[in-house]
Amino acid sequence: MFKNSGVSLRPQDRGPAAKKASRRREPRRHTVSNGIDYNMIKRLKLLEQEKDFLLQGLDVVERARNWYLQQISNVNDKLDRVSKWDIPHSEYSMDAQHERLNFQMTRISEVNQHLNALMETSEKGFPIHMNLAVHQRSIYSAQKTATQTIQRLKNQNHALTEEIAKKSELITQLETEKSALIRELFHARTYPKKEPNDTTLW
Repeated sequence: MFKNSGVSLRPQDRGPAAKKASRRREPRRHTVSNGIDYNMIKRLKLLEQEKDFLLQGLDVVERARNWYLQQISNVNDKLDRVSKWDIPHSEYSMDAQHERLNFQMTRISEVNQHLNALMETSEKGFPIHMNLAVHQRSIYSAQKTATQTIQRLKNQNHALTEEIAKKSELITQLETEKSALIRELFHARTYPKKEPNDTTLW
């Protein structure tokens, strides 16, 4: 039996098998010539890009908040005027105001849905395969809203065209009647009728 001499072998003295096992345990790292981890650089760039997008989104949200507050203030002013029957003649017609409200409500609803979906996916995690589906739904929703808006505007334009045509006909009729009345008045002043017993000389 050989006794243990108490001398431990260094890693470089353990032979090819030990070196191969040691290399197998080390994680594979992609490095550039100066030894910096390439994956770390990519990760830093992605994080910086994410930060930039978040800052842009924050700026939009802050401007959106100011816009919402301004719109609420405008609506409160209109409510106050309506309650006092102080409605300017320059206000939109009911049809135009209803059209504007529908368009605005549709856009606000879409924005709220996208923001809620963004916050939910950020909290629960976002599957990669859902990216394309969300993008396609966004495009379809935007196209549908645009189509509906265009159709409503066409219908409104057609109705306004008919109303203008009717008013033009009415104006023409009134102008004709006015001309006839002026001719009758001129004729009556030029050739007044005499009463049977009237001896007044003209």
